[in-house]
Amino acid sequence: MLADLVHQITNFIIPIVEQFRVGGYWVAFFAAFLETVLAIGLILPGSTLLLLLGALAAKGYLNVGYVIFFAVLGATLGDNLNYYLGKHFGERWLKKDYWFLKMGHLDKSRHFLHKHGAKSIFLGRFVPMVKELIPFIAGSTRMNYVKFMFWNVLGAIGWGCQFVLPGYLFAQSLSLAQLWLSRIGMFILFIILMIVLFYWIKKILLRRGPVLITIILSLSQSIKYSLLNNEHVQQWQQSYPKSTAFIQARLNSNHFTGLPLSVLGLLLLYIFGLFGGIVEDLLSSDMIVFVDVRLAHLLTAYRDEELVTLFTWITRLGNTPVVVVVCFSSITLFWLSRRKNMILPLLVSVLGSSGLTAIGKIAFHRARPDTAIYLEHSASFPSGHATVAVALYGFLGWAIVKDRKTVAAKVNIALLTIGVIIAIGFSRLFLGEHYLSDVWAGYLVGSMWLIFAIITLKWRTSFAKLTEPNPLSKVIQFTYLSQIKMAVLVITLLFYFGFSHFYVQPKVVHSSPIIAVTDHPMDVINLDEQRFTLTVLGTEQEPVNLIFTASSQSKLYSALQNAGWKHIEDSSEMQISQQFAQLISGRGRGALPLSPSFWQNRVQDSSWVLKQSDFSYTHSLHLKVWLTHKVLPSGDTIFVAMTNAVSGLSWMLLPKMEQDLDQARTQTVSSLKSMIYTPTSCQTNVHAESGHNFVGDPFYTDGEVCIVRFTQ
Repeated sequence: MLADLVHQITNFIIPIVEQFRVGGYWVAFFAAFLETVLAIGLILPGSTLLLLLGALAAKGYLNVGYVIFFAVLGATLGDNLNYYLGKHFGERWLKKDYWFLKMGHLDKSRHFLHKHGAKSIFLGRFVPMVKELIPFIAGSTRMNYVKFMFWNVLGAIGWGCQFVLPGYLFAQSLSLAQLWLSRIGMFILFIILMIVLFYWIKKILLRRGPVLITIILSLSQSIKYSLLNNEHVQQWQQSYPKSTAFIQARLNSNHFTGLPLSVLGLLLLYIFGLFGGIVEDLLSSDMIVFVDVRLAHLLTAYRDEELVTLFTWITRLGNTPVVVVVCFSSITLFWLSRRKNMILPLLVSVLGSSGLTAIGKIAFHRARPDTAIYLEHSASFPSGHATVAVALYGFLGWAIVKDRKTVAAKVNIALLTIGVIIAIGFSRLFLGEHYLSDVWAGYLVGSMWLIFAIITLKWRTSFAKLTEPNPLSKVIQFTYLSQIKMAVLVITLLFYFGFSHFYVQPKVVHSSPIIAVTDHPMDVINLDEQRFTLTVLGTEQEPVNLIFTASSQSKLYSALQNAGWKHIEDSSEMQISQQFAQLISGRGRGALPLSPSFWQNRVQDSSWVLKQSDFSYTHSLHLKVWLTHKVLPSGDTIFVAMTNAVSGLSWMLLPKMEQDLDQARTQTVSSLKSMIYTPTSCQTNVHAESGHNFVGDPFYTDGEVCIVRFTQ
C-alpha cells in the first residue's frame, strides 16, 4: 500500500518538477520550514519530501546542492521563528495547556537543553519531538542569539544533508540492495562502520577506562614494591647509588622531567623505530611496496565523481594556504585566550615536521602513484598532508582536550581529532596522490614532532613563571573577546570553503601505455606470476582461466553485453519512482558487486555478471577482465579473465562462490557461443589446483585456460 502510494505521488510530482524546476527548490524550502515550525512540524512529514527531492536530484531533475541549500535555509528560518515565538510568547504559552506544548515533550526538551547547553540546538535537531521545541525554549530563556545562530546553522546543515543526500545516493543505484553494494554504497558502509567503531571505543573508554587505569596503577605499584624489596635490587642500589638516583629521578611522577618525560622519550624512540622500519622496507622493496601498488589500483575502482569531490575537499585541509591560515588563526586564538605558551610548541610541531618531510622527499625521491588524479611536483614519500594532519590538527585536538573538564568531552574531542587525521590521510590514498606507506610515514613524522611540541610546552611550563594576564583583556570586554574569537573561527572556515571551492589544481594527463606485439595469446601468462590472480596482500587466488582476443575493448564489451552479460556499473533499469518505492518499502533486487582481484598488481579493468535466476543476482556467473596492453600480429588486443559462479550469500552480504571453477568456465564460454566467430581452444595454464579465495571460499580447477576469439 505505502509503496504504491509513494509510486503514485512520485509519478505526480516528477512532471511538475520537470516542467517547473525552480518550484522544486521552493518545495524543499517550505518542506524544511514547515516541518521545523512549532505545532506544524509535529504533524508534517517534510523529511519525506526532502528524501524524494534528493532522489529527483540524482536523476537530473534538480541540482542537489541547491536542494540542500533551500532545505538548510528553510530549517534555519523555521528555528528562528520558533526562537522568536519563545522569546516573545514563551512564558505566556508555557503557562497554558496547548496541545502542541505537551508537558512530557517540554520536560524532555528542558532536560536536553540543560544537559547539553548551547550545543543542544545542534543535537536537538536530530531528535524527534525535540527539534521543534528546543529553539522555542531557547528563546524563552533568552539564550544568546549569536550562540543560537551558530549552532542553529550547523544543525540545519546536518539535518538537510541527512534527508536530501540519502535520497540522492539511493536513487543513484538500481535499488536499495544495489546501493549498499555499489562503490558509493561501500563508502557509506565504511563510514557507518567507522562511526560504530568510534562509538564502541568511546563507550569502552568511558565505562572501562577508569577501571583499566586503576588496574594499571595497581599493577605498577605492586611491581614497584616487589622490586624495591628484592634483596638483589637492594644490593645493586647500594653498589651503584648514582645510577639508582638517576633511575629514581626518571621514574618520579611528581615532576615532568621524571616519569612523564621518560614515557614521552620512550614513545618518541618507538615511533622513530617504526619510521626507520618503513624506510628500510621502502629501500629493500619489501612486500609493503607491492601492497602499495595494489591498493592504489584498487581504490581507483571505487572512484566516483561525488566521492572524488568529497575527498578533494577533505584533502584541502592539508594544502599549504589552508595550513598557514589555520596556524595563524590558532596563534591568534591562543593569544586572545591568554595561552601564549602554546604558540611556540605549535610552531615547533608544524615547522619541524614540515622540514623533516621536505628532507625526506628530497632524500628518497619516490615517484607519485600512476593512479594520481592531481598533478603534484614534489616527491611522494613521506606524505606532507598526513604529516601536517598529525602535527597541526593533532596538536590542536590535544590542546582542546587539555582544557576539557569532563572525561566524556575529552574522549569526544580525541576521537574527532583522530577521525580528521584518518580522513586526511585516506583522502590522499583515494585520490591516488600517495601510497599507503607514504601516508603511514607521514603520520609517524607528524607524531614525532607532536611529541617534541608537547615536551617543549611541558618543559617551558615546568620552569616558567606564572603567565601574565593578556593586556588586551583590560581594554576589551569579555563579551567582545568571545565575539572576536568567533569571528576568527568564521573567517577561517570561510577561507577554507572559499579556497576549496575556487582553487583548481591541475590534473595529471596520463600517457597511453606501451603496446607490445606477441605471437600467441598464451604468451601473456607464460610467467608464474602471470598465471594467478592475487589478493591485495599478494596471496595467490584463482588462476586465470580465460583469454579473450578482440579488435578493441569496445568490441569485447559489446559482445559480452549482446550475450546477456551485465556490466557491474550499469544501474538504469528501474524508473526513479520504482526505486523510491523500493526504498520506502524496504524491497530491493540489486546486482552483487564483484570482489576486487589483482593481476600484475592491477585490479580488474571491468567486472561482469550473468544472472542465472530471474529472482536475483545471488545465483550468477561473475567475470573479471584485465586489459594486457599486448596485441597479436593481426592487431587484435589480448585480455585475460577469471570467471567463477555465485551460489548465494554468506552472512547475508558476501557472495558465496561455487567451488568448481571449470564448470563456471564452461558455462561462460557457452554463454558466448553466439558471439564467437572461431572455435574455442583450451590449453593448460597451471597444474590441477585447489585453494581458497580472499574470503576463504574453497575452489578447485583442472588448470586449463580457454582462448575465446571475437574476430571474424
